[in-house]
Parts: sequence; structure tokens; C-alpha cells
Amino acid sequence: MRTGVTRAARAAMLVLAVSVPSVAILPAQQAPADTSAMTAAQKAALRVESIRIMPAELTLTVGDTVQLHATGLDAAGKPVDGARILFNPPGKSAVLVGSDRLAGTKPGSGDLRAYVVKPPIGGQRPTAVTASVPVRIRDYPVAKIELLKKQRDDGVRGD
Repeated sequence: MRTGVTRAARAAMLVLAVSVPSVAILPAQQAPADTSAMTAAQKAALRVESIRIMPAELTLTVGDTVQLHATGLDAAGKPVDGARILFNPPGKSAVLVGSDRLAGTKPGSGDLRAYVVKPPIGGQRPTAVTASVPVRIRDYPVAKIELLKKQRDDGVRGD
């Protein structure tokens, strides 16, 4: 008993293989995005590939407020004008004052996060480009330490 493909089946496969034209599968080309309804900031956000936050590390004292500086960069590392950069404060140790100042509220540390939201294109969901820097909030500085001798209960000063 022989198993396998018969001559007729082989001939049919050969005919199929010869008669089917070759098809090359190429990557689909995306249609250009329609940005006509977008604001200038949204169009700029589409070009942002990374974010640079300066300085690369922040140290504040409780009560201090600092101006935040971040720049959206394109794929070539060049600044993208007009991209709106948003910030998230580092936990409960600091708060945002307005949209671009950070105030230390209590001692602690965490990461300040900057992000640019890219609008949805062609049915996709919005995406975000993010960056973060470490932030440390120090307690108030100590101005003076005084050591006092404790009075005894009987009114005599103890040593």
C-alpha cells in the first residue's frame, strides 16, 4: 500500500502553482493625515518625539517655587515650536502653580513628569511622549539650635 500524493494530484498542484500569478505583499502606505481641523499646537505635537526637561534634577526647599522648563524635540533632536508641554507634580511633596511652576509643600522626593499629548490620527488613539526628572524637596533649613538645661521640679537647676 502506497501513501502519498497521486500523479493526478501532483499534476493538479503543478498547474495551480504555475497558473497563480506571483503576489508581492508590500507594506501599506498610510494616507497623509488630515490635519486641517487641528490647532497649531496639535500639529506641533505630532512632530514631537522626545522631551528635554531642564535642569535634569530639581532640589527645592519647602515653600520654594521654581519655573519649569521643558522643550519638545523632533526626531532630529531639534526643538519643536508651539508644542504644548504639560507637567505632573512628584506626588504629595510638591504642587503645580499654574501650568509651569512647581512649589515644594513638604519634604519628600519623586519624579516630575512632562508630557505632550499627540492627537489621534486615522482612527488611532491619542498617544503621549513623556520624560521625567527627579525632584527632592528639603525641609526648612535649621537656623539655630539651642540646648537648655532642664529645671528640676524642686526649682533647683540641674546639671
